[in-house]
Amino acid sequence: MPTYSEVTALINDYSIDAVRAYNDNFGTLDTQHFQDSFEGEYDYQSEVDEMLIEQFIDCMQVPDNVANYLDEEQVAREMRFDYSVVEHGGKVYLFRNC
Repeated sequence: MPTYSEVTALINDYSIDAVRAYNDNFGTLDTQHFQDSFEGEYDYQSEVDEMLIEQFIDCMQVPDNVANYLDEEQVAREMRFDYSVVEHGGKVYLFRNC
């Protein structure tokens, strides 16, 4: 169980909605896991998908002329297996499943 000061620090460093999204999704608040797994806060699911596609292209070093032929919907869907995508308070939060 995290201390009051640990929770306060998370809220100050991230946001109360990010902490709530994590807690709602994982059922408990592990401050170290939160910090290790938090990948970002987005306005729309499409922003998450764009980030995941870009990450895939960068990590796999996909040449530009090949990247144009990727099934981006499929890439985003496959990449989401490594993450928890949580909608909370009108935002989308991304946590790495680690």
